[in-house]
Amino acid sequence: MDYMEFIRRDMEPSGVNNRRRMACELLKGLATNYASQVKIILSQLHSFDNANYPMLTARSLKFLAMFSANIQKPVGIELFKELARLLQAESNVVHSYAASCIEKLLLVKEEDGKSRHVARDIDEVLIMRNLFDALKLVESEENPCVMKCIMWVLSVAEMSGDDEVCKLPKN
Repeated sequence: MDYMEFIRRDMEPSGVNNRRRMACELLKGLATNYASQVKIILSQLHSFDNANYPMLTARSLKFLAMFSANIQKPVGIELFKELARLLQAESNVVHSYAASCIEKLLLVKEEDGKSRHVARDIDEVLIMRNLFDALKLVESEENPCVMKCIMWVLSVAEMSGDDEVCKLPKN
């Protein structure tokens, strides 16, 4: 099975995989009923060697994406840095899930309808560079997760090439 088929099956909300679905329901219940005890520990992400545990990393990213609406803004800002780093993972599943997680975080709205994360919350240049590098990896040249993430980062980012164009000597 190729990595995209794995991602499709893993993300679809079907009852085909009952153990996986039940584990997700358990995690949802824990996060809902015991929110004060469930914590995201970013310092462990820094020291954790993701290359040796790609499935554990992918599952963690899926969990973050699933509960992206519950992630507070300061934690989300820190997560963008780690997610940008995970976009460089050789595992197609890991960098696809990292892209999906960035997309989900960028889609979160506050109660007033405004986006929780704005351009100043993300390092759009680093994220875009890593997204385009992910497209260069083997079997990831047309990765839909990465492409959707590029679209959302561009929609949030305040990137303009006008200042660079003005610096060109012929203009």
